[in-house]
Amino acid sequence: MSLDPADDVCNVNIFDAIAEIGNRLHLFKDGRYWRLSKSGGRPLQGPFFIKNTWPALPRKLDSAFEDPLTKKIFFFSGRQVWVYTGSSVLGPRRLDKLGLGPEVAQVTGALPRAGGKVLLFSRQSFWRFDVKTQKVDPRSATPVDQMFPGVPMSMHDIFQYQEKAYFCQGRFFWRVSSQNEVNQVDYVGYVTFDLLQCPED
Repeated sequence: MSLDPADDVCNVNIFDAIAEIGNRLHLFKDGRYWRLSKSGGRPLQGPFFIKNTWPALPRKLDSAFEDPLTKKIFFFSGRQVWVYTGSSVLGPRRLDKLGLGPEVAQVTGALPRAGGKVLLFSRQSFWRFDVKTQKVDPRSATPVDQMFPGVPMSMHDIFQYQEKAYFCQGRFFWRVSSQNEVNQVDYVGYVTFDLLQCPED
Protein backbone atom coordinates (compact mmCIF):
# COMPACT_ATOMS: atom_id res chain seq x y z
CA MET A 1 0.00 0.00 0.00
CA SER A 2 1.56 3.29 -1.03
CA LEU A 3 1.56 6.25 1.32
CA ASP A 4 -0.54 9.28 0.42
CA PRO A 5 2.02 12.04 -0.29
CA ALA A 6 0.19 14.27 2.21
CA ASP A 7 0.75 11.65 4.92
CA ASP A 8 4.49 11.42 4.27
CA VAL A 9 6.37 13.49 6.84
CA CYS A 10 9.28 13.75 4.39
CA ASN A 11 7.11 15.91 2.10
CA VAL A 12 6.66 18.62 4.76
CA ASN A 13 8.87 21.61 4.03
CA ILE A 14 8.28 23.64 7.17
CA PHE A 15 6.50 22.35 10.29
CA ASP A 16 4.09 24.52 12.28
CA ALA A 17 5.68 23.44 15.57
CA ILE A 18 8.16 20.86 16.86
CA ALA A 19 8.37 19.72 20.50
CA GLU A 20 9.74 16.92 22.64
CA ILE A 21 6.78 15.35 24.50
CA GLY A 22 7.13 12.13 26.47
CA ASN A 23 10.75 11.75 25.27
CA ARG A 24 9.54 11.68 21.67
CA LEU A 25 9.88 14.41 19.11
CA HIS A 26 6.45 15.59 17.91
CA LEU A 27 6.18 17.41 14.57
CA PHE A 28 2.96 19.36 13.94
CA LYS A 29 1.51 20.48 10.61
CA ASP A 30 -2.00 21.55 9.56
CA GLY A 31 -3.98 19.76 12.27
CA ARG A 32 -1.84 16.62 12.24
CA TYR A 33 1.35 15.40 13.87
CA TRP A 34 4.00 12.72 13.63
CA ARG A 35 6.03 11.15 16.46
CA LEU A 36 9.70 10.25 16.29
CA SER A 37 10.97 7.71 18.78
CA LYS A 38 14.65 6.90 19.24
CA SER A 39 13.90 3.61 21.00
CA GLY A 40 13.08 0.28 19.33
CA GLY A 41 10.29 -0.41 16.87
CA ARG A 42 9.22 1.89 14.08
CA PRO A 43 11.02 5.17 14.71
CA LEU A 44 8.47 7.41 12.96
CA GLN A 45 4.74 7.11 13.64
CA GLY A 46 1.79 9.01 12.19
CA PRO A 47 0.21 11.09 11.01
CA PHE A 48 -2.24 11.44 13.91
CA PHE A 49 -4.96 14.08 14.19
CA ILE A 50 -4.30 16.76 16.82
CA LYS A 51 -8.06 16.93 17.60
CA ASN A 52 -8.11 13.22 18.53
CA THR A 53 -5.28 13.57 21.07
CA TRP A 54 -5.77 17.14 22.31
CA PRO A 55 -9.36 18.08 21.30
CA ALA A 56 -9.25 21.70 22.53
CA LEU A 57 -6.36 22.72 20.29
CA PRO A 58 -6.59 24.61 16.97
CA ARG A 59 -5.24 23.13 13.74
CA LYS A 60 -2.29 25.55 13.59
CA LEU A 61 0.20 25.57 16.46
CA ASP A 62 3.17 27.90 16.86
CA SER A 63 5.05 25.98 19.56
CA ALA A 64 4.72 23.58 22.47
CA PHE A 65 6.72 22.18 25.35
CA GLU A 66 6.36 19.62 28.13
CA ASP A 67 7.45 20.49 31.65
CA PRO A 68 9.70 17.59 32.73
CA LEU A 69 8.62 17.82 36.40
CA THR A 70 4.82 18.12 36.20
CA LYS A 71 4.37 16.59 32.72
CA LYS A 72 2.09 19.52 31.89
CA ILE A 73 2.11 20.25 28.15
CA PHE A 74 1.85 23.87 27.01
CA PHE A 75 0.61 24.61 23.48
CA PHE A 76 0.80 28.05 21.88
CA SER A 77 -1.12 29.42 18.90
CA GLY A 78 -1.20 33.13 18.13
CA ARG A 79 -1.91 35.08 21.33
CA GLN A 80 -3.34 32.02 23.12
CA VAL A 81 -2.04 29.18 25.28
CA TRP A 82 -3.56 25.82 26.32
CA VAL A 83 -2.19 23.67 29.16
CA TYR A 84 -2.88 19.94 29.15
CA THR A 85 -2.44 17.73 32.23
CA GLY A 86 -3.25 14.25 30.98
CA SER A 87 -6.63 14.64 29.25
CA SER A 88 -7.75 17.74 31.19
CA VAL A 89 -7.12 21.16 29.68
CA LEU A 90 -6.85 24.71 30.94
CA GLY A 91 -7.46 27.30 28.26
CA PRO A 92 -7.44 28.87 25.87
CA ARG A 93 -5.91 31.73 27.85
CA ARG A 94 -4.44 34.91 26.48
CA LEU A 95 -0.67 35.41 26.56
CA ASP A 96 -1.31 38.46 28.78
CA LYS A 97 -2.15 36.01 31.59
CA LEU A 98 1.46 34.80 31.39
CA GLY A 99 2.76 38.35 31.51
CA LEU A 100 3.51 38.64 27.78
CA GLY A 101 2.27 41.97 26.43
CA PRO A 102 0.72 42.87 23.07
CA GLU A 103 4.18 43.23 21.51
CA VAL A 104 4.39 39.40 21.58
CA ALA A 105 2.27 38.27 18.62
CA GLN A 106 3.16 34.59 19.06
CA VAL A 107 5.48 32.27 20.97
CA THR A 108 7.77 30.71 18.38
CA GLY A 109 9.61 28.32 20.65
CA ALA A 110 10.35 27.06 24.14
CA LEU A 111 13.39 25.57 25.86
CA PRO A 112 12.75 23.88 29.25
CA ARG A 113 15.43 24.59 31.85
CA ALA A 114 16.15 23.18 35.31
CA GLY A 115 13.97 24.04 38.30
CA GLY A 116 10.67 24.49 36.49
CA LYS A 117 11.91 27.36 34.33
CA VAL A 118 11.40 27.67 30.57
CA LEU A 119 12.77 30.09 28.00
CA LEU A 120 9.91 31.36 25.81
CA PHE A 121 10.89 32.85 22.43
CA SER A 122 9.21 35.40 20.22
CA ARG A 123 10.96 36.97 17.23
CA GLN A 124 14.42 38.04 18.39
CA SER A 125 13.83 37.94 22.15
CA PHE A 126 13.17 35.42 24.89
CA TRP A 127 11.73 35.55 28.41
CA ARG A 128 12.18 33.35 31.48
CA PHE A 129 8.91 31.61 32.35
CA ASP A 130 8.10 29.98 35.70
CA VAL A 131 5.94 26.87 35.20
CA LYS A 132 4.69 26.91 38.81
CA THR A 133 3.42 30.51 38.82
CA GLN A 134 2.74 30.42 35.03
CA LYS A 135 4.24 33.89 34.70
CA VAL A 136 7.20 35.33 32.82
CA ASP A 137 9.72 37.51 34.60
CA PRO A 138 9.05 40.87 32.89
CA ARG A 139 12.65 41.97 33.51
CA SER A 140 14.05 38.88 31.79
CA ALA A 141 13.50 39.93 28.14
CA THR A 142 16.82 39.15 26.43
CA PRO A 143 17.98 39.35 22.80
CA VAL A 144 18.38 35.81 21.42
CA ASP A 145 21.88 36.44 20.02
CA GLN A 146 23.12 37.48 23.46
CA MET A 147 22.71 33.94 24.82
CA PHE A 148 22.71 31.92 21.59
CA PRO A 149 25.31 33.44 19.26
CA GLY A 150 25.38 32.07 15.73
CA VAL A 151 21.71 31.08 15.38
CA PRO A 152 19.57 32.73 12.65
CA MET A 153 17.51 35.72 13.73
CA SER A 154 14.34 34.83 11.77
CA MET A 155 13.37 31.52 13.39
CA HIS A 156 10.03 29.74 13.37
CA ASP A 157 10.60 26.63 15.55
CA ILE A 158 12.76 26.49 18.66
CA PHE A 159 12.70 23.30 20.70
CA GLN A 160 14.75 21.05 22.93
CA TYR A 161 15.55 17.47 21.92
CA GLN A 162 17.87 15.05 23.71
CA GLU A 163 19.30 17.82 25.91
CA LYS A 164 20.20 20.11 22.99
CA ALA A 165 18.49 23.23 21.66
CA TYR A 166 17.35 23.44 18.04
CA PHE A 167 16.65 26.67 16.15
CA CYS A 168 14.87 26.25 12.79
CA GLN A 169 14.81 28.52 9.78
CA GLY A 170 13.21 27.22 6.59
CA ARG A 171 14.12 23.56 6.19
CA PHE A 172 17.30 23.88 8.26
CA PHE A 173 18.12 23.65 11.95
CA TRP A 174 20.98 25.02 14.01
CA ARG A 175 21.76 22.70 16.94
CA VAL A 176 23.17 24.32 20.06
CA SER A 177 25.00 22.49 22.82
CA SER A 178 25.78 23.97 26.21
CA GLN A 179 29.04 23.46 28.09
CA ASN A 180 29.97 25.38 31.22
CA GLU A 181 27.00 27.69 30.58
CA VAL A 182 28.40 28.61 27.17
CA ASN A 183 26.04 27.96 24.23
CA GLN A 184 27.62 27.04 20.92
CA VAL A 185 26.24 25.95 17.54
CA ASP A 186 27.67 22.44 17.03
CA TYR A 187 25.74 21.34 13.93
CA VAL A 188 23.65 22.75 11.08
CA GLY A 189 21.42 20.33 9.16
CA TYR A 190 18.11 19.57 7.46
CA VAL A 191 15.06 18.77 9.58
CA THR A 192 13.92 16.06 7.14
CA PHE A 193 17.23 14.41 6.23
CA ASP A 194 19.15 14.73 9.49
CA LEU A 195 16.47 14.57 12.19
CA LEU A 196 13.88 12.39 10.44
CA GLN A 197 16.30 10.33 8.34
CA CYS A 198 14.31 10.95 5.15
CA PRO A 199 15.85 9.75 1.87
CA GLU A 200 17.68 12.48 -0.05
CA ASP A 201 16.28 11.63 -3.49
